[in-house]
Amino acid sequence: MRVVLTNVQDALPIDEDRLLGEIESLARGAGFSGELSVALVTDAAIHDLNRDYLGHDCATDVLAFPLGEEGEEEGEVVVSVERAITEAGERGVLAEAELIFYIAHGILHLTGYDDHEPEAARRMHAVALRLLRGLGYRNSIAARQRGE
Repeated sequence: MRVVLTNVQDALPIDEDRLLGEIESLARGAGFSGELSVALVTDAAIHDLNRDYLGHDCATDVLAFPLGEEGEEEGEVVVSVERAITEAGERGVLAEAELIFYIAHGILHLTGYDDHEPEAARRMHAVALRLLRGLGYRNSIAARQRGE
């Protein structure tokens, strides 16, 4: 496995060495063993990507792009750090916990998980939260998802 981290935001100080180790752990836990690029960006940057590649003219939390040829495991996860900070405040969790949740979510998309249907989203979020707990993070997406 090879992980490349690019940090082009200044809203949240990042311990890049620690985060690289956590991303590697998430990828292993999700069954991803190929080449992975993770980019930490601003809302404006993810808005542009979302519009240009998916046709959605808005910012979002995370985008995942499979990059490899058939049979190759390679992908990129792009995360809005500003969105992580905002949503973490709304959920009452650490911004780092929200950020790592987004990264886990993106990696799971690269391994074939989908969250477009409610039951599939519940399964995907349960796996992401299990991966986060393995790293010592707490997040409350499961409670929000149940409508609590």
